[in-house]
Amino acid sequence: TVENQFFQVTWNRIVFDLASNFQISKKERNSLLLQKGSGILQWKLVIDKISQLRSVEARRRLVFFSRSMKSRMPAAINPQGMPAFTVLIPHYADPIISPYSKLYENGRISENMKLLVRYHEEDAENLLKVIEKRQIGFGKSKEVDAVEALCRRKLFEYWASMREQTLYRTVQGMLQYGRALDLLLEIDGVNPKLRAREIPKRFQVMVAMQKFSEISQKGHKLKSEVDEIRDLMKSNPWLEIAYLKDEALEPEDQALNNERRYYSCLLSERRSALKVQLPGNPILGNGKGDNQNHAIVFTLGRYIQAIDANQEHYYEEALKILNILREFKEEPISLLGLREHIFSASQGTMADFAGTAELVFGTLIQRVLQMQMARLHYGHPDIMDKVQMMQQGGLSSATEGINLNEDIFAGMNLMLRGHKIGFKEYMQVGKARDMGFIAIMGFYEKLGRGAAEQSITRQHLRMGQRLPLHRLLSFFYGHLGFYINHYLLSCTIWFVCFILLYFSLSDLEHEPASHQEIAYSFVSELAGPLLLMMMFATTMPALAVIWAEEGIFSSIMRILVIWQLTLAPLHFTFQSGVIGYAFGNTLLSGGKAAYIATGRGLGIKNLPFKTLYAKYSASNIMPAAELLLMIATAMAVWRVRALPPLFWTMMAIFFASWLLAPFIFNPRQFEFQNIIPMWYGWLKWILNIEAGNKESWRKQRTPELSPEPQLILKYIIAILAFGLLLQERIDINKAGYLYGGFFPVEAIWAPWEAPVIAVIFTVFDTFFCCCMQGNMLNGFRETVFAWIGAGVLALDFILISAMVLELYDEMSIVLVSLW
Repeated sequence: TVENQFFQVTWNRIVFDLASNFQISKKERNSLLLQKGSGILQWKLVIDKISQLRSVEARRRLVFFSRSMKSRMPAAINPQGMPAFTVLIPHYADPIISPYSKLYENGRISENMKLLVRYHEEDAENLLKVIEKRQIGFGKSKEVDAVEALCRRKLFEYWASMREQTLYRTVQGMLQYGRALDLLLEIDGVNPKLRAREIPKRFQVMVAMQKFSEISQKGHKLKSEVDEIRDLMKSNPWLEIAYLKDEALEPEDQALNNERRYYSCLLSERRSALKVQLPGNPILGNGKGDNQNHAIVFTLGRYIQAIDANQEHYYEEALKILNILREFKEEPISLLGLREHIFSASQGTMADFAGTAELVFGTLIQRVLQMQMARLHYGHPDIMDKVQMMQQGGLSSATEGINLNEDIFAGMNLMLRGHKIGFKEYMQVGKARDMGFIAIMGFYEKLGRGAAEQSITRQHLRMGQRLPLHRLLSFFYGHLGFYINHYLLSCTIWFVCFILLYFSLSDLEHEPASHQEIAYSFVSELAGPLLLMMMFATTMPALAVIWAEEGIFSSIMRILVIWQLTLAPLHFTFQSGVIGYAFGNTLLSGGKAAYIATGRGLGIKNLPFKTLYAKYSASNIMPAAELLLMIATAMAVWRVRALPPLFWTMMAIFFASWLLAPFIFNPRQFEFQNIIPMWYGWLKWILNIEAGNKESWRKQRTPELSPEPQLILKYIIAILAFGLLLQERIDINKAGYLYGGFFPVEAIWAPWEAPVIAVIFTVFDTFFCCCMQGNMLNGFRETVFAWIGAGVLALDFILISAMVLELYDEMSIVLVSLW
């Protein structure tokens, strides 16, 4: 039948696309091809061959494509009547290709290339088979040898670029829309010449390269990589580049205005270059949002798909674009979200953790949010109505600081204007995530800071006022509540430790130890089980998603066995602390969030101890050391039954994670030749032995080492102590056990003495903070006073907190009940 012939052509194009990307061998390609006139028997043989493919990625693509055909999707629109649409890719400094010099260093294979071959062994074997066949031409002449060597270099660069997070991979993937549209028009009976004219009128890939005018200059290190993109433009006329350009003003204009003149420019093979003068520098915020918005004027059609520079697309998925565009005609939606496949999840343990978390968010979480009409815009790979987006100022909000997470504001503005947001899963688009520990934590730190900024915006206020209850709860659960939960989890662990410390010390002169019994009941009945339940509750979504995707056996083995052996609980516990600290610290500092560049490499660089310590000392390491000291003090005077093993297991995971996770997950951390130099470097750095060294921690003055926001909580405690202690006199029998060892005072304290001591210790906190910033003393004296300040910090933490809570025994019981 005619339909059978069309299916054969379509299937064979999909198979050839897999072969062109070296995902299947020539033998596998021939076994998958359908011959003319083939019937159901050959198709059954082909289906059996799919399960025998050596490449996991090839099997996954074909299995998802076949499953998605059973999904509910509207009928495809006529390709000749397809509305025009644009794929918009913002680019700043992301890698464009993987150059040969990065793959082979000094004639030897590089570490990056070794890992790529290890992660894609079958694809590498297919590449080598192609290269071996090209070796036949060697030795004929110098010209032939030079051409063959160049072709081999290009093959290596292409193969590696299509397996790393490069712009070339993204552009090649998005060009699949044009190739798929060409096939759909061919099936519809359109001749080749007319197809060549029609496709550029209906489809466009726009790369918004913010620094194109700079990196395309002769002599720039990325010039050759930009030329690769320009070569793609020659063979794909629907690929265009938008970029910013600035010029010096004419001498007669400089007297009026000292600024440069800025232009938004278009580079295209099918139409003449365009240049639009702008009123000023358009980059006002973090860059990405402004880079997208200035390129809108050059986009084609009414619909825009927002794509990041570390994504990819697949030929078989691009064939569904006619069904996707039908969604906008059947329902009055302004934004349509699509499913993501995290292709970087197979490239290491860290990548697996980050990729699985993103998979859960991109499928299960968004599915639930869509059911409650609470899904927003998350940047990629959503397709949006350009007319509606331009009415609210562009694709992204770009104010520096407050729009740190720029994408989500587009969804909130659409929802506030009454527009509908959809989500479909029958099409998938590839997406990469961060693959190194520092990069992953930096990404979640950016999300935490951005959520704190969102909480003080007018969009959040208006949505809280106007959304109905079911949508409001779903919106809170899927967005701000997630970060508040992590912040409260950190506070809860602190409170559990404080309960143990407080009730242990309050029973020093009591017989029997009634307060310690209360603490024992609280910890054994509530704290341990609740922490365990929270850990399993955060694991269940991943377990359910992988169960649905790959089966129950794979789900159990991956989540409950492999993840535990690779110390996933330590990773996610540390991640929770980073999110909570970033969210709370940004709120306490008044919303001073800055963009964090996470990087998109393979995450194989070994980082020194001092870098890891400086990055996470304030968020995880120092708080964990403080809590460990509290528990050790409590256990030193503990006189009742031993705490249950479940509690100690949870605490062991917590302390091991917050204290050791950065060093455990540091690449090549346990190589003996790295340990001693790193430890010695950290010791010199923390003790400031080389005072003139710019690498000293006091010379750096990084925001991570700045504890001023945490002092706000100290001042709150001091003020609370002052107000309460003026009303109550502290009996010597209650206060003496704390201060008797330090002050031989046998008289009853006056009401003003306790708050004065609280204020004194708060001043010591400020002094300690200034020492850390290097603003008061220098050299050896600074180091000594900093360590003294650290001791005072730990001491007054116990004193001030005890003075506040020791006022009434009843108040303590009420606090325990509430928590």
